[in-house]
Amino acid sequence: MVRATGWGFVLGFVTLLFAGHVAGPLEHIIVVRAMLASKRDFFEDQHVKRLLMSHGYQVQVTPADSFELAETADLDDYQFVLLSGQAAADRVYERRQGKHAIGYAPFFTPLVLGTFRDYAEALQAAGVARPQYSGDKPLYYSVDMGKLIALVDQQVHWNKYGLDNQNRLLAQSPDPCRSYSGAAYVGLVAFARYAHPVATDAEALEQARGIRPMLDAEGQHSDDMAPKYFVPEGRSFATVAVIYEHQYLAYQNRRRLPEPAARQRSRARHRPGADVPQRPARDRARPDLVRP
Repeated sequence: MVRATGWGFVLGFVTLLFAGHVAGPLEHIIVVRAMLASKRDFFEDQHVKRLLMSHGYQVQVTPADSFELAETADLDDYQFVLLSGQAAADRVYERRQGKHAIGYAPFFTPLVLGTFRDYAEALQAAGVARPQYSGDKPLYYSVDMGKLIALVDQQVHWNKYGLDNQNRLLAQSPDPCRSYSGAAYVGLVAFARYAHPVATDAEALEQARGIRPMLDAEGQHSDDMAPKYFVPEGRSFATVAVIYEHQYLAYQNRRRLPEPAARQRSRARHRPGADVPQRPARDRARPDLVRP
């Protein structure tokens, strides 16, 4: 992961769309329908599923991007929704006027850059990234976003830093018009370039025009970079991907779930500053988190 100076936390909002509660002992499984954005990883976690099932609940997940969720035609079919960002949450409240809607903010997750070991080291060689702790192969780095955006603006290529890749040095971000993480990344880039929030519509338009070449260079945007980044072919989709920290941690936890027979993996969870267990050979090329 890569953590930037002034890096903000992205807020996950839950809105309960029904009133009432279940009285008495649970005698059967209650299916709760939910429309969830990127925070759906929590409800797809096997341990969470078992805990909910032990209390008689099963969450039926319908995935959606935050802005798509906020504009969904009919939310009455869902017991709750979970989306990222205040703007999308405000839109849900606006559309639920006169109907039951209670908001909670149970999750905070930073926006991060996920990359691969050799690209993290290339960013370090470029003076953009530095490890957050000492060690042979650190998993967490801090990134100076101002320096990163300067290299993007200069149209520097990865092969300048010893990589066999002639593409431009870029981070692949989700669609900023559909995904809150994509919109948040655009905001972060704007602040890194211009160092102050916009005060007028004309200034916003000027900054948007300045950022547009970077977005054009990224090519076609997808709704969520995490599914593409975490597959074995992730390098072909994005060498650096804009994701949420919880998506990376969910990926690490999934890798450490017990598997049948000789393919069992360790459940150990590491943190910055802890010793990193050696990975099985077949996993050593999988993503590491480089943090802005």
